[in-house]
Formats: sequence, structure tokens, C-alpha cells
Amino acid sequence: MLSAPDGLWVVVPVKRFASAKSRLAAVLAEVDRAAHARAFCEHVLDEVAACEAVAGILVATNCDDVERLAASRGAAVLRDGEERALGAIVDRALAHVAARGARAAIVLMSDLPRLATRDVWALVRALEHHPVALAPDRSDEGTNALGLAPPDRFATCFGTRGSFLLHLERARGEAAEVAVVRADGLACDVDTPDDLARLGPLRVAGRALEVEPKAVVAREQLVAPEGPIGVGERVERVARLVARLDGAELA
Repeated sequence: MLSAPDGLWVVVPVKRFASAKSRLAAVLAEVDRAAHARAFCEHVLDEVAACEAVAGILVATNCDDVERLAASRGAAVLRDGEERALGAIVDRALAHVAARGARAAIVLMSDLPRLATRDVWALVRALEHHPVALAPDRSDEGTNALGLAPPDRFATCFGTRGSFLLHLERARGEAAEVAVVRADGLACDVDTPDDLARLGPLRVAGRALEVEPKAVVAREQLVAPEGPIGVGERVERVARLVARLDGAELA
């Protein structure tokens, strides 16, 4: 992968692995959530690096562990010593690559275990003909990827509910044509237990990611509508949940 200052850059904001994926606490212990977040990030960086059209990758983070991982993948790192909202982190990173001479940038979320290099190419090609490219999540609510030419065309709405529509409105306010890019690899992020169950057992970045049944027992909401449940029902619920996660494998 080239790391020339001009051309097209990909910006990947990554929070601390230890504090990532808090909404998966019902099914994953903290150590497992951190392992998932790391593996997802490794996978995204590897798939982006394989796209020859990308001049460089910038990881925006305030975590030493993430910085080491980014460096091992040949990515540049923009450290943020403050706890900022996601939108502010992204905007700062976009301004950084714009100041370095990047003609365009793609913001890509780090929790896309089905992302493939062809999905990155789809965003690149969309930006060749449109100043704005958007890839929504599966519900058309959030934004999993945003391409901008130039990189600082407008302030982003990441971290805000309904960011997909908000980004569309921002683009229209700039009279900028928008390409909406839809692909499974761009739409399938992992925020909730349902997202994780839908994907099934994962193999990303060369490793299998599994749910530890003990973690499920410790964190699953085990209260029935009529009140607390017994041990037998607890076992059945855990068995059903584990069965949901015992399906397809992601290559």
C-alpha cells in the first residue's frame, strides 16, 4: 500500500478495545468484547490495505494498543488526547488528511467483519463520479462509510442517531450529488447481540471468535415477564442462545 500524501485516504476511527462494544455485554464478557473489537479492526485495516486505489490509511484513536495495531498494518495514526464525540474525531481526522493534500477520503467504521476489498473499491469508484458516497447500515439509520471529495467538504454526523439521513441532508445542502453504495460487507456492522447472532460464529483476521457460555450465563437478562426464572429455564435460554451462535462461519 502506498502512503503518498495526495490521492485518496481512508480514515478509520477506533476507540479503546477494552471499552468497545458495550452493548454486547449481555452475551460477551469484557475480554471477549475486546477480542472481537480488535479482530474486526484488524480485518478492516487488512481489507482496506489490499485496495490499490488507497494512498494511505489514517487511524484516529486515543489508545496505545490501537496505535500499535495500526502501525503494524502500515497505517498512520492521529492521536486524540481528549474524549471527543465520534463526529468531532472524524472531522479532525478529515481535516488532517485534507491539510496533507488528500483529494478525497473515505471514513470507514472499524466493526465490519464482512467487509471485503471489493467493497472498498465500490466506494472508490462511486467517488470517481460523485463528490459524496454513503454506505448505510442494514436499517438505513446509521452510516458505516462516508466518502467525501474534498475530505473536508462538510462536517459529519457520525455518532448521531439517524446519521445516514443527516449526511444526505448535508450533501444536499452543499448541492452535492450523492452515490449510495449498498453491499453486505458495508451494511453488516456489529453493535447489538442480535447483530452478532445474525452473523453466527466468525472467523476474521485469521481467528475464530466464539461466545463463552459462562459469560452468557453471567450477563443474560434472566427475568421472565412473570418474575425470576428457575435454573432449568436458565439452562434452556443459554442453550438456545448458544445454538443461535452456532451457524455459518465467516471466511
